[in-house]
Amino acid sequence: MDLLDRFYDLFPDAEVAYLTDEREFIGKQWLTYLLIEPMIQFWLRIRESDRINDEKRQLRASIVFAHLQPGQTRVLY
Repeated sequence: MDLLDRFYDLFPDAEVAYLTDEREFIGKQWLTYLLIEPMIQFWLRIRESDRINDEKRQLRASIVFAHLQPGQTRVLY
């Protein structure tokens, strides 16, 4: 978060198309930061044991993405 804030301070007119990160960077604070306005599109890999919450229920990623083959992706909004 600090690095991205510094980037925007140095390059205020820059437009970031998207961010990509690894599983090590997942966390509630980081995801909350990415979802604030203006929202930055991001791509991330998650562990199959991670839980995905849609405010109604919480499911393991292995269930949410069970229909995907290796190399396929799904967009969550």
